[in-house]
Amino acid sequence: MVRTFVVREKMNLEALSGNLLDARFRGAQAEAAVNELRRSNPHLDLEKLTPGTVVIVPDNPGFKVSATDSTQSTPLEDFRKQASTALNEATSRLKTGFETRRAERAEISAFLKSAVFKRLSAGDELLVKQAEEANAALAAEEEQDKKALESFDATAKSALAALGQFSKILG
Repeated sequence: MVRTFVVREKMNLEALSGNLLDARFRGAQAEAAVNELRRSNPHLDLEKLTPGTVVIVPDNPGFKVSATDSTQSTPLEDFRKQASTALNEATSRLKTGFETRRAERAEISAFLKSAVFKRLSAGDELLVKQAEEANAALAAEEEQDKKALESFDATAKSALAALGQFSKILG
């Protein structure tokens, strides 16, 4: 797996090698690893590296894994964080929306059960029946909202867990 190293201070090939090469590699092994580093970075002057330069580190046992970053794990972790933030914000907005709808339903239900409405609807069987149907519909909406939030929450948690597993696999 290709890895990267971000230069933090001005350095040359010798300093870069000191940062990247495994201390056990010497002589021909170290030279072969450095040549592979050169081939992987033909666009760079390895004798004049400036801060912020990204060096591609080949998949070679001569290089320290601890000194480099996976080209796959960092973007994936960034994506996981963005997805987590977005899902948390969406969940929060859903909850806010559901609370607003719950308050609206409570107002309607309270009116339909009020003494004023009962006096106005007295003797009008159709209106009484419509009020009962409206109350039943409000209760059904409440249950649907609850299930929708639970479903979204479970899906969000599942998606984040899958991204976490994927991150572990890519390391």
